[in-house]
Amino acid sequence: AGFTALKGLDIGNVRYPLEDFALAFGSSRTISNVANGGPVHFSLKSGKAIVLARPYDLTGA
Repeated sequence: AGFTALKGLDIGNVRYPLEDFALAFGSSRTISNVANGGPVHFSLKSGKAIVLARPYDLTGA
């Protein structure tokens, strides 16, 4: 069982927040985001995904 479409995705305290978002499998919508400082919030009502984070921004933004 691999990754799936996501339902009810919340990502908070980031440059591009999402709330109760439906994300199709394979979408690039969430590939790049930046924390606003402090902890980032993730929650998901259904689906399977992975969260990857690094301690600094490689884009130089």
